[in-house]
Amino acid sequence: AHNDWLEWASTAGIFGVVVLALFLAGVGVGLRPRRVRRLRFDLRYPLAGAAVALSATALHELIGFGLQTPVNRYLLAAWVGLVWGVWKRVEEREEQSEPQADERAVVEAEDDLLGMDPIGNGDESGGER
Repeated sequence: AHNDWLEWASTAGIFGVVVLALFLAGVGVGLRPRRVRRLRFDLRYPLAGAAVALSATALHELIGFGLQTPVNRYLLAAWVGLVWGVWKRVEEREEQSEPQADERAVVEAEDDLLGMDPIGNGDESGGER
């Protein structure tokens, strides 16, 4: 039987199986449908392609030694890198947008406290006439 999964388990032992399981779980979390649906369309399609490619590779490894061919390993690394890169990009955007929203809220609160006109039509007297 040509099965890369069993060969990995017999070669790497329990520690290797645990590492592989954690790796697969991490990729699986990155490809969860509920999480992917929140993304814009231009980020969904690469993840869908990566999910199909990773699933096909995993199924192929049940009956053959596909990852022993270097080009298949490189493609697998590219697909995993695609998943990682998309989520890294999403996290960076979320980090950048959070401070801007907080800064706007602080500025609006300061304007309210100082009695300034937030619209900016020149009335900075705070309503005093």
